[in-house]
Amino acid sequence: MALPPIPEAGSAAPSVMPTAPLFNPSRPSETLRAGTAGVRRGDLVAAGPGVTLPKLLHPLEPRYPLLATRLKLEGRVLIRALVDENGRVTRAEVVEGDPSKLGFDQAALEAAQKALYQPATKGGVPVKIWVELPVSFKLH
Repeated sequence: MALPPIPEAGSAAPSVMPTAPLFNPSRPSETLRAGTAGVRRGDLVAAGPGVTLPKLLHPLEPRYPLLATRLKLEGRVLIRALVDENGRVTRAEVVEGDPSKLGFDQAALEAAQKALYQPATKGGVPVKIWVELPVSFKLH
């Protein structure tokens, strides 16, 4: 029985890749915790037992829409945001917007996308999680 040929340098990578997580010697304790908790860094999780939710590091400062300011209108937008294992928002979408469409939705999305969080963890391992973020627009 002949052995399969050894790929030459520069040839295409095999189409089947290993599915088991690789050991990272620079983070042995994290890899061990991830293996014992059944979760790896960057896994998407839902809120529940063993999950520490992300914490917003700075208050949001959305840009107040110019037309809403001129008309002296206030509003509230509920955003659903995906916070990654580094505490950054990678996706954001409007869950409940302002029906007047005076720019509140867009300003809330922009503010949410700039938000920084202390990442969520599960079993001490940083993970991704969806959060809801209410953004209020109040005139002072």
